Amino acid sequence: MKRCHEISPRILSKELKELEMYGIINRTEVNDNLKSVDYSLTEIGAELIPMIVQLQKWGANYRKKVLS
Repeated sequence: MKRCHEISPRILSKELKELEMYGIINRTEVNDNLKSVDYSLTEIGAELIPMIVQLQKWGANYRKKVLS
């Protein structure tokens, strides 16, 4: 995954909670000493992958047009 911008832990937490609320991701607490949390896409979230890929391709093409 490419890193685009810095995001504060507070904003990241807010966004992840919202994605979980809408059924886009699953949140799983890992039982270890580090209090880790794993996130994964739900079936609904996985359905978004082709659209996100297309949007990324469009953005790359648009950027080439703008910069040339």
